[in-house]
Amino acid sequence: MRSHDDSSNPHVSSIFRNETFPLLAIVTEPNACQSLQRMDETLTALSSALSTNKVHLICIRVDDAQSHTKELTQLTQRVMRLVERHHDHNPTAVVVNGNVEAAMEGGAHGVHVKEHRVALDIDNIRLQWPNAVIGTSVHDLKTGVETCTQYNPDYVFCGTCFPTQTHPGKTDLEGPALPGQLASALLQQQQQQQQQSTPTRVLAIGGISTENCHIPVQGGAHGVAIIRSILQAPDPALTTQMIWSKLETVASIQYP
Repeated sequence: MRSHDDSSNPHVSSIFRNETFPLLAIVTEPNACQSLQRMDETLTALSSALSTNKVHLICIRVDDAQSHTKELTQLTQRVMRLVERHHDHNPTAVVVNGNVEAAMEGGAHGVHVKEHRVALDIDNIRLQWPNAVIGTSVHDLKTGVETCTQYNPDYVFCGTCFPTQTHPGKTDLEGPALPGQLASALLQQQQQQQQQSTPTRVLAIGGISTENCHIPVQGGAHGVAIIRSILQAPDPALTTQMIWSKLETVASIQYP
């Protein structure tokens, strides 16, 4: 892996190190770069959502068939151009799921490391890319605490909170309480050990919608990650604003 010039990354990294709540992330659909039409549709929806200045993170995730293609790099480059247009109003971090090369070549701010690759990849990425924004996913409290303690990612997606098309056959959901439980455990650990570093930010994921987005934040999650509820909305900007308003109302009580 070659080194990367990430001189602009400290600014977006501060999103996860400051007391910024709630956090709102958008994750692309798996077929986002399957065709030029799908790429254009994804970018149109993202542009609309970004216009609200309420999006803190975009995670570019595509299916395995598209995960090592030039189209993924092209999508990343185009997402970065969108984000740069709104950068002065509200910084938005962009990460690529599971492909460090595409993240670097596309000019992204970092990488979302696949859960089963955490032990193999995170330290190596930090050696080559010191200011990279790094996230991963967790699905239980014990693994979440261990991952965050040992590797200190900037954020984790924690779920699955609600039924979702991403995992249509999954019935043993982790539920909306898990993200808050993890956030609480990390804060308690920080206080007990008198650590100076900011705990990993925990974002609820899985079936998050305008109807239920507030529930994980009420339970202590730092924010939410959303896929179809925004990207497939008739008006992504309106949906983003509706979600943000509900999150902000709850967070003002949860994090006064």
